[in-house]
This record gives sequence, structure tokens and C-alpha cells, in this order.
Amino acid sequence: MNDRLAVCRPPAGCFRRPSQVLRGAVLGVLLLLLAVSVEPSRPIGYKPLAHAGGPKPGAGREGDAVTPGARTWHESTTGMGFVWIDAGCFQMGNPDDNWRLSHEHPVHTVCLDGFYMARQEVTVAEFHHFKPDHPINTSSAKTASGHLPVVNVTWTEARAFALWLNRIHHDTYLFDLPSEAQWEYTCRAEGILETFWNRKFSDSCLYTNLKHHLLRVDHTNGQFELCDDGHPLLAPVGTLRPNEWGLNDMIGNVWEWCRDTYHMYAYRDHQKRNPFIDEGSPYKAIRGGSWRTPLADSRCSKRKYTAPEVRMDNLGFRLIMRNNVPRAAHSHESVPP
Repeated sequence: MNDRLAVCRPPAGCFRRPSQVLRGAVLGVLLLLLAVSVEPSRPIGYKPLAHAGGPKPGAGREGDAVTPGARTWHESTTGMGFVWIDAGCFQMGNPDDNWRLSHEHPVHTVCLDGFYMARQEVTVAEFHHFKPDHPINTSSAKTASGHLPVVNVTWTEARAFALWLNRIHHDTYLFDLPSEAQWEYTCRAEGILETFWNRKFSDSCLYTNLKHHLLRVDHTNGQFELCDDGHPLLAPVGTLRPNEWGLNDMIGNVWEWCRDTYHMYAYRDHQKRNPFIDEGSPYKAIRGGSWRTPLADSRCSKRKYTAPEVRMDNLGFRLIMRNNVPRAAHSHESVPP
């Protein structure tokens, strides 16, 4: 009788020959392996986000889809990289009475929801996607101009760049300038010191592009040496070491626009959770110092301001990004009340 046919012999009932049983077992194993390879496991709570513009996820760079819990993300139109910043609380302001300016106190507790922060300052090449005719700073090396931070950008233009990205992504992802609180939180990178290189002056040249070519460092043995970061003017982004959270040039290179309106007494009016000031003066806050700033005047709590329409060759910006999705899908983004 053909092996493919079932055989019945009373009273045992119906059975299959051994060769049929073996082939069936092998086929079952193959089907199981195929099922596992076709659909990888998903994290608990995984919900794919709708893709909005640019290459599809997996095509070229990472694409636009953000996986909940991802630590880094790349925006596909410009290529900007972002780092996830966990929700948390910190002491905002300058506790050092010897170096503190009046608008840098009182020190106060601030708690922030989680967000993505741009790894680097917006570059000339990235900004040219939005405004191709924006001039290049000719005082710096033209060979690296595309990788230099964009400068001579007004606060209004920086916000317009963020809104342009929002439209490209149909508000699936929301871009903006960081608040002063968000900026200082990421500069400190959970540290309590005013600098993220632990106040070892000779190390500052490894992390920051400041006015080092005019600075001599006093060591404990009484000797002096020149501290040189290798960049007398602008430095290409990502050239120097990042802070503990992987962010470059949080101090030095160029001043960075913040979203807040500058208010001298802002710290007296700050709410504890996600503080933001939108009134009090005609000026906007800037943070971080630049290649013109002396090391002695550089710190995470340093506040400065200027008119929103001003252009300077040492003033640029970086962006933050938030997922515009239901809070339940990203519950880790919030801090408790």
C-alpha cells in the first residue's frame, strides 16, 4: 500500500506508517522555526509610530520611527542625532557665592519630564536644508564649513527651523529650542559641579572650545603650561569630547538660544515642574559660552541674554524633540509630582 495513505486494521483503529510520522515531525519543526524568524519579539507596550516624511525605517539611516525606550534617534531630513534625557530633578542655579551673578540664584529644585536633546549644535549643512542661502562664516576653515555650527541665526529663525521640522513630520515629533531648565539639566548631566570635566582646568581643552589660546593653567607644582583646544575660532561639531550624557559642546564653541524670555528674577518665579518663562523683558536667554569666552567665566549655570533678532558670529542653537504620542505609550517620560 502507498506510504501516503492511512492504514486501518480493526480493532486497533487507524494509524500512519513510521515514515509518515517522521516526515510530519520534521515538517512541524521547520514551520516553527519559520514562524519565529518572520516575526521578532516586541517589547512590552510596543506600538509602532506612523512614519512622517524622509526614508522609511530601516532604509539608509535609522529613519524616523522612534522605538519607546530608545536612547538615541536620528532625524532623517537633516541627519541630526538626538539623545534621550531621562526625567528627573536637579538643583538649578549657581551655589558658589564667589562666582555667582545675581540672576543665577536662588538655587532651587527643578523637575523635568523626559525629552530628546540634540547631540550637537545645528550645523551649517543641517540648517541649509531649511534656508539654503544662509551665509557661511568665512572666518573659519571653508573645508569644514558644513560641519561647523551655524551662526548669525536669530531666535526667530531658530524657532522657524524647529517649526519647519514639525511640519515635515506632521507634528508626530515636536521640535523646539530647549528651555533654560532643560539646557542646564543636560549640561550638568546629573552632576552637581559647574563643569562636566570636574574642574581640572587642563582637561577643559579636551571638552570645550573656549578662549584657551590666551589661558595658562597653574598646576600644584607652580609650573605653567599652555592649554590649547586646537581651535582659535569655531570648531566642527563633535570634535571635542562629550559630557557624561553624550552631548558635545554644551560649554563653548557657540552660545545657544533658549526658548525662554530672559527674566532677571526668573528663579524666584520658577515653578518646580517644567519651568518656563515667557515674559519679563524683550530679550531671550542664551546659554553655554563660546570660543570667545574665558574659561573662568564658563559654567553650566551661566546665564546671558540678547535681543531675539540679533545676529552674532558666536551664537547658534540646538533643538529638543518630543514624541507627540499618548502619554500611556511613553509613561517613562514623566516624573512623579
